[in-house]
Amino acid sequence: MRKSVFVFSEYFRGLDQSGLTGGVIALYEAVSALAQAFELRIFSFDPAPAPEKLGGLSSRTVFLPAPKSGGLRLVVDWNRMLRRAYDEAVENYGRPDAIVAINDTLPVLMLDETRQVKRIAFVQAYENFGVFCPQGSLVERLNGLKRSLKTGLQSKKAIQTADLVVVNSHYVDRTVQSHFGTTRTKVIYPPLSNIFADSPAQSDPSAPFTVGFVTRSSGKNLPFVVALAKKMPEANFKIFGNLTAPLMHPSNVELMGWFPNRREMFSKAKVWIVPSKWSEPFGMVSVEAQASGRSVFVSNRGGLPETVPTPDRVLSTFDRGLWARRINEAFERPQMPDRDFLEQFQLDRIGRNWLATLSQLVGS
Repeated sequence: MRKSVFVFSEYFRGLDQSGLTGGVIALYEAVSALAQAFELRIFSFDPAPAPEKLGGLSSRTVFLPAPKSGGLRLVVDWNRMLRRAYDEAVENYGRPDAIVAINDTLPVLMLDETRQVKRIAFVQAYENFGVFCPQGSLVERLNGLKRSLKTGLQSKKAIQTADLVVVNSHYVDRTVQSHFGTTRTKVIYPPLSNIFADSPAQSDPSAPFTVGFVTRSSGKNLPFVVALAKKMPEANFKIFGNLTAPLMHPSNVELMGWFPNRREMFSKAKVWIVPSKWSEPFGMVSVEAQASGRSVFVSNRGGLPETVPTPDRVLSTFDRGLWARRINEAFERPQMPDRDFLEQFQLDRIGRNWLATLSQLVGS
């Protein structure tokens, strides 16, 4: 008889659904792998459920009512809502052999008083670090504090007492061990989507000397990219992502908006940069761009150095002259994809890693 696993997440979406982030994609792929060997149930409070986007996981997913309250009311209701969701799940499907929880649902790991259920915390961002977000801005730290209050400060305890904490980079591994004082950790990198498994994306002929950049928050360092574009008037810069405010930019910068087709997105530029000023937990854009046959440079922040095969692609300062020189070198001599390096992010390999990790914990 197959072991039973419950997965709790605030958000759970299919790969062709809007609002995807690297974390949501990684969770979907991990769950898809686990569904091959375990009796799996996914419980999500996603406010935009789309079961038709989940493929074979649709029948295994239970969309719970998304919280309608906010502020202090949500602080009062959140853990109570998790308790009700877990109790109903046990009543409907029986007690699981293991629970995997992510982000704000981590307190669900504390709800089984029998302690017979194995508990896995999946940490791939800084939501659970409270005000101690590494190199986070004041706004990011305040958001972390709000999330801590929302979960009744139970996320930290859940991580500390979990049987296993799965993290998405060695940098996050060190950070979790230092901050939460646990050594029961396992690094499983986010997987490359199958859309990158074929030959490299064809270059857009209209963009021979073009730099690509994806932004989603202030930590991505958009002002630096705009300043770099001013220093490189002979190059074109394409900025992807939804901006929260109007942007004053030079004429060689084009705002592309949100691009749902990532393979097509990477065809729009020859060189991609990830000059984040905050400690990225990982940096999937870097890996995807390389898998698309593009040259990549990253800043020396967080897990970003783990996303490139050689140290020369990691730029330790935000000196615009240095970045401009390295980009121009890549225009002249493009970097070749290191297939051996990229192999560690292949979907099948990551899936086997998840299966082996959970099987070792609970049996199969």
